[in-house]
Amino acid sequence: MPTISTTTSNKPSSTKPPPPLTLSPLATLSPSASLTGTHPITIAAHAVIHPRAKLNSTYGPVTIGEGCVVCEQAVVGGEKGHGDRGGMRSEGEGGGQVYVGEGGQKGVELAPYVLVEAGAVVGVGARVGEGSVVECGGRVGGGGGGGEGGAGAVVGKYCKICARCTLPPGAVLHDNEVLYGENEVRRERKGGEEGRRRWVEKHAEVGRRLLGAGGGTGK
Repeated sequence: MPTISTTTSNKPSSTKPPPPLTLSPLATLSPSASLTGTHPITIAAHAVIHPRAKLNSTYGPVTIGEGCVVCEQAVVGGEKGHGDRGGMRSEGEGGGQVYVGEGGQKGVELAPYVLVEAGAVVGVGARVGEGSVVECGGRVGGGGGGGEGGAGAVVGKYCKICARCTLPPGAVLHDNEVLYGENEVRRERKGGEEGRRRWVEKHAEVGRRLLGAGGGTGK
């Protein structure tokens, strides 16, 4: 799909200039979403960024994949880490992985059809795989104001991080795993991937109706 680039939309409340933004004309970006930082932010086609969602590229590039939904008061981006080359690499004693953008900056990447619910945080250096869900108040990795920093965290495809659960910095949640409960237990759930993707698509459809199809600067 074609994209457009702009640096004039969704200015943060400070006097700092907004981050470089590549926004698909088929994305829906609320004018009251907060975009801050100095590294590029990319929002792909059919993604929906709700009011008061926060995308922070201070410590590395932020990539929002096709069909993703970032809900109100969710944060994508966080505290600074360390990086030395592009791609996925190991870091720390636990061998955790971190997504490192071009030039060595720690980035944040949401693969296609990821749902980040209200109040959830996807910290710096984190990658969330296709079709995964971070429920209300859930956290992936450090950052987002918590000050943890360190390695990012990696969420596989079609995973779920349940409400108020945390996948700590450096940890990996494998494909089709669920993190849930007070003790943050893991279990595997097989099958139903197409249904989970449709669930995210339905969230996106509702968001587009509420905000106006192609609303914000993607119109």
